[in-house]
Amino acid sequence: MMTDIKSRMLFYFIILIIISIIIGQQQQQQQHQSSVTIVVLIDYHDPLLKYHLETLIADYEQEWIISSIYLQTNTKLNIETITYQSRYQLKLLEKLCQHLNSTNYLFAITHFRYQSPVFVHGILSQMHIPHMAVSMTTSNATNSYTLHMQTSSEHLSMAIRDIIDHFKWGYDHSKLLFVYEKYQSLGLLSDILRVKNNRQPAIILKALTVDSKESTSGHSILAELRNKADPSKQIIIALSQKSLDEFLMNAQNLGIVSIYYHLLIVGVDARQLNWTHFYESGVQLTSIQLVPNKSIHTYESQQGLMKDALDTVKYILRKLLFDNEYEKERLIPQQECSWKKLFTANSYTTFTQHIGETLLEISIDMLDEIARRLRFNYSIRIATDSAYGKEEENGQWSGIIGELSRRTADLGIGALTITYPREQVIDFTKPFMSFGITILFRKPLRPRPNLFAFLEPLTVQVWLFMSIAYIGVSLFLFSMARFSPYEWQSPYSCKRHSEYLINRFNIVNCFWFTIGSLMKQTIDYGPRSLSTRVLIGSWWFFSLIMIASYTANLAAFLTTERLKSPIDDIEALAKQTEIKYGPLKGGSTEQFFRSSKIPLYERMWYYMSSRPEVFPETTEEGIEWVKKSKYAFLLESATNEYNVQRHCELMQVGGLIESKSYGIGTTHGSPYRDRISNEILQLQENGFLNNLYIKWWKERNIPERCNNSDVDHKKKSFANELDLKDIGGIFVMLIMGLSCSFIVTSLEFYFKAKRRRLLDGKSTTIKERLRRDLHFALCTNCTSSRPTFIYEKENNNDDIFEDLNVKSNCVQNNPQETISSIDRERLTIVPLNHSPCHRVT
Repeated sequence: MMTDIKSRMLFYFIILIIISIIIGQQQQQQQHQSSVTIVVLIDYHDPLLKYHLETLIADYEQEWIISSIYLQTNTKLNIETITYQSRYQLKLLEKLCQHLNSTNYLFAITHFRYQSPVFVHGILSQMHIPHMAVSMTTSNATNSYTLHMQTSSEHLSMAIRDIIDHFKWGYDHSKLLFVYEKYQSLGLLSDILRVKNNRQPAIILKALTVDSKESTSGHSILAELRNKADPSKQIIIALSQKSLDEFLMNAQNLGIVSIYYHLLIVGVDARQLNWTHFYESGVQLTSIQLVPNKSIHTYESQQGLMKDALDTVKYILRKLLFDNEYEKERLIPQQECSWKKLFTANSYTTFTQHIGETLLEISIDMLDEIARRLRFNYSIRIATDSAYGKEEENGQWSGIIGELSRRTADLGIGALTITYPREQVIDFTKPFMSFGITILFRKPLRPRPNLFAFLEPLTVQVWLFMSIAYIGVSLFLFSMARFSPYEWQSPYSCKRHSEYLINRFNIVNCFWFTIGSLMKQTIDYGPRSLSTRVLIGSWWFFSLIMIASYTANLAAFLTTERLKSPIDDIEALAKQTEIKYGPLKGGSTEQFFRSSKIPLYERMWYYMSSRPEVFPETTEEGIEWVKKSKYAFLLESATNEYNVQRHCELMQVGGLIESKSYGIGTTHGSPYRDRISNEILQLQENGFLNNLYIKWWKERNIPERCNNSDVDHKKKSFANELDLKDIGGIFVMLIMGLSCSFIVTSLEFYFKAKRRRLLDGKSTTIKERLRRDLHFALCTNCTSSRPTFIYEKENNNDDIFEDLNVKSNCVQNNPQETISSIDRERLTIVPLNHSPCHRVT
């Protein structure tokens, strides 16, 4: 029993001793424990940074406790946060003085939205409190108690000047726009305006003082910039986060956030930017960033600087209190890191209904390939007035050209012709398709069957001359046959001598003989004298050529469909007045005729300008006019060929009037132009554009009825009418034959008359003999028979012949009268009513 009581008392005594020792140690620790207090000044209007700071403080305090236990130290870390409003600097001064009087601070960390106030640096330096300044300072000269975590405005100004010199801003008659919000930002101009290498950029200052009643809003600044004839393309922005968002929103609404402007943002971390302003805008953006994108932590610049300040304090405390080397984890690497923003192109393409969906598709295919090669995105919209563009009376341009000149679009693609006036307001890439101005006209209708189609192989002039030749040759043959004595022959083939002679080539037989020869018919009599044979031979040669030519051309006319257009070329179109013609309203073709100095085109423009109704608003409207009325549409050959392939009733008339090209339109100074031009040249060399042309022009959307037809009417073979110039030589040969025949007939007539004079015993002169024979040949009432000389066998006188004296001047049809007038004593005459083979004496 006693033993148990003693044991319990001993146990309680031991516990009491342990408790006493512990309490004593705690009291001793409390007597020797020290504390380190750090004050942090942070802006009230930056809740994100405040939340990040609270997280950092909690982590550091936890890490400090663990380190204190491990290192067996009694030092406690206290971090106090003081929030303030930057606009009330007097209240900030009062609050700072109260905290300094009540607490002994070992370190101070300050963060201001703008540059640190001067009095903060003065108070902390006067109280010998080490100061970590996170905000920007106006001067690089600091005291021994201040450590600047951020670069000074002077150094930042030097960086900005290096950027300006690199991009060559503000030189060559261009000006920079510097937009700032607080007067402290003017400190950035110290090095920017400094003359460097004999060069100084030209800068326009615009203050955005939102707190002042006389403030200038960002919208007014941007509107003034937008309306300038030569606006500044480079803008330096030194604004706070809130003001920057509003400024960029106004810039986006006014079209400033685009590829044609370069923005340099100062004072705001790139991570804090609202990227919705830049999506697909193509804007060139440059920013000075302290924290690289490759950092392990995704800190913003201000958060990173705040963490650097706390890490610096922690490093110093460890060095001082624990004398232990502490390698701080570095947040910012030593190497330089450049931040680049890859642009996203926003291409505005307009396609009206001028050429249909195919030009849209071929342009999109080409643009897709270029975008794939250059790695940019684009969006498409239709031009506001659905026109390519022309210069108005006020000097402004409409359509695509107007939008590109006003920089509301980046690219213009379609049937956009490269012309000199357009080159004055926009830029063009290398051409991707060449063309010329042509005439679109309706195919002539198939002619109705002609009852007298057999007359068409020869012209009316040839038919007329053939008729004249036929009549002339017939009459000439009749005359030559009467003049030629060898055409007079006995009517009896079995009797050598006859009382009279006949001539088969009377007037009727002459006409029948010539028409029969022409028709290749058989005639049972032919010429006997050389003169008439020459004449007939010439006529036969003439008939041979004419019949062969007619037969060949007739076959061609009957087997070939003839489609004759009323116009063949631009000159024929200009000469006529029945068919109306005109180009697309507001297009490059209209501009060509308006500015042309060629007399032919000037005359055509005078005709078109006096008739406003000949200018269609769209290509589809012009095509309908061509189909339904007598109208010739003047348009580009590419558009013409496209429509001819798909409208079988249309055709292209004539050749190219001039040579032009399609190109992609860009704004002046666009960075896209050269890069897209190089890609277009590569696409032409590898055949990509040619394949697109074949695909969309000749293979897609073509009616089946036109696929196997020859749409070009020029490729059809036509039989041309034979003109007098083509066969005029035949008429010359015929005239030569007639001439030779006449000469031979004259010689025959003369020599025969001379022989008869000799038979007369020289009782008559040669002149009298010629007169008598000529009178007989030209007798109008004569027949085709005449008396002859008969050989008198009874007198055996072969040399004596008696010329028959005719009662009348011509031989009559009654042979008995002729016989009664002949000297019956010397001649033996065979009457006509006796057999020609029975001699009557």
